Amino acid sequence: MTVLSTAQTAAAEPTGVRIRSLHRNDGHVLDRIMAGMSSRSRYQRFHWQKPHLTESDRRFLTDVDGRDHIALVAFDGSGDPLGVARAIRHKTDARSAEVAAAVVDASQRRGLGMDLVARLARKAAGAGIERFVAHVLAESGLSAALVRHGWHVAGREGTVNMLEAPVWRLAAG
Repeated sequence: MTVLSTAQTAAAEPTGVRIRSLHRNDGHVLDRIMAGMSSRSRYQRFHWQKPHLTESDRRFLTDVDGRDHIALVAFDGSGDPLGVARAIRHKTDARSAEVAAAVVDASQRRGLGMDLVARLARKAAGAGIERFVAHVLAESGLSAALVRHGWHVAGREGTVNMLEAPVWRLAAG
């Protein structure tokens, strides 16, 4: 995968943040992001209590190819991981992808997750993906924030809202 150059990333990034594609050998990076998330944040991301990633989780989450499974990771100036966002193309609808993001607690509510998703949308559009789908716990308040950023609620499955957005809208940032 291509690493984003400083020129491509510096303009819109918070000071000292570097964003690059996730690599297949970045399992330890995902572990560090999980360690920086509270049990509440992990619950909101995975929809159940998940104290850590299993080896199988790491293999799946790092099985990136830049086309059907795209992921970006953000680091602070000292190299500590701050967050990750991924899109996995749906097998039954090649124009849509399931998207998810996770940001360490200390960096939440600063726009990093939205920035990662916007950058991910640009990469996904280049791979022929037209729509992102996200499953978000209705109780978390994230649904309302996403709606304010161009997503719409397409359905509900129990306590989970299914949100959709065209990647072009998200890519515009």
